[in-house]
Amino acid sequence: MSFVRHRLSIGAALLSLVIGTQAVAAEAPARLATGPDNSIAHRTAGPGLQRALRQAHPLVLEPAPSAQQALQGVLSGRNAAAFVQRDLYEDLVAKSPDAVKDIEYYPGLPACLLTFVRKDTWPSFGELVMAAQRQRVVVDAGLPGSHADVSAGLLRGALPALERLELENRGGARALGRLLNGDADAMIVPSHELTPGDLLHKALSDGLVNILPVAMPELGAAVERQRLPYRDRTVVFETGAGAPGEHRLTTLCTNLGVVVDTRRGPEFSEAVARAVMSGALEWQPSVVWETVGMIWQTTVALVSRVVSIGCRLLVEFGLPPLCQAPPPPTAVAGLPFPAGPLVATGAHRENLFSGD
Repeated sequence: MSFVRHRLSIGAALLSLVIGTQAVAAEAPARLATGPDNSIAHRTAGPGLQRALRQAHPLVLEPAPSAQQALQGVLSGRNAAAFVQRDLYEDLVAKSPDAVKDIEYYPGLPACLLTFVRKDTWPSFGELVMAAQRQRVVVDAGLPGSHADVSAGLLRGALPALERLELENRGGARALGRLLNGDADAMIVPSHELTPGDLLHKALSDGLVNILPVAMPELGAAVERQRLPYRDRTVVFETGAGAPGEHRLTTLCTNLGVVVDTRRGPEFSEAVARAVMSGALEWQPSVVWETVGMIWQTTVALVSRVVSIGCRLLVEFGLPPLCQAPPPPTAVAGLPFPAGPLVATGAHRENLFSGD
């Protein structure tokens, strides 16, 4: 009897171990496809959603240079969720309605289309398009299958004049290098794929490039006529220390939302929807750089105070003022303080439920 009880207890322990292993497997972190690893989508919006869900539904962030790949990852069941622009999602709904039966889309941040050109070249997006009637105009639209590539394709289909633009698909530093070298005339970048301190941000701060809004009357009319998910929105951004100040422009914007695989259950979908609509994706300054900046400013302030007191004492004792207080902090390792990100900050909460 003792031997039987011993075997039963071993069997119960093994069964408990198997059940526990299955429970752990069921609670394994879900994959969230974000965007390029140097984008706001991956660096801030992704961690924001990850923090909002960390207790009930842990997420693993995976960079996704291709928006098409990110969306296909959700459709195939590999990824539980992905950041996807609304124009890409609605294009899929229109072309393959059966493909979206197991996914849902929750709108989040504005995704505004920006065109970068070399300084002192094209004064407007419309003139860039019109010039393509008489000369070769090369525009980089990011990697194949990227959000910029998808948006450019949809807009070209809406307005035949855009078909004269010669599109390239390099993206990133390669596209910027060709733009600065004169091999390309422009590059299209969604606002959520920009990162403060990256090469494009630096080129703008250094005065090497300008931003043109993707806007012209014919394009606006075509978008409205075909009911494409774009709206004219005012974008507010800052460029940093090299070109300080707040800048505003009106450009075409869609929405960057989260596509979710509903096969993971209603609890997961509800948690993601609630987090997104509560502002989890909204831009938050990096805590690390905030801390660095605060420590730097505090240190400089203390040193400045000590030096100032020392200089005053020297003067009081009749000695020549051999020192001056240091100037206020402006940058640490090229990071301006204070400096705002090059991101769209306008028209964002009011668009949340309209999908614009």
